[in-house]
Amino acid sequence: MTRWPCFVVIVFCCLLAAATSASGECAWILWNQSHDPTEGTWYLQTAYPTVGACTQAIDSREEMARKASWAIERRAPTDLFVMDQKGRSGIAYQCFPDTIDPRAPKGK
Repeated sequence: MTRWPCFVVIVFCCLLAAATSASGECAWILWNQSHDPTEGTWYLQTAYPTVGACTQAIDSREEMARKASWAIERRAPTDLFVMDQKGRSGIAYQCFPDTIDPRAPKGK
């Protein structure tokens, strides 16, 4: 019977450690914004469980744009801008953590 309290403490510590490590994770959202020629509204595309998964979605969009011979500007792993061949319109793709909404007004 003397081991029972020790077992409870160990289980509690394990549960606490698992809960703490999970709390730092967040979803990542892929957004797009048209530029025709001025910046348009941001539109939510898809949510991903990790930044890596969201970046892979941007990578696939970059590959499609290359096949279509669009101009490509990769500003960061989480940021892509593609422009049509004539340079009149384009689309920006960007991954943001789920805590950020690019449509929200910017603070001063």
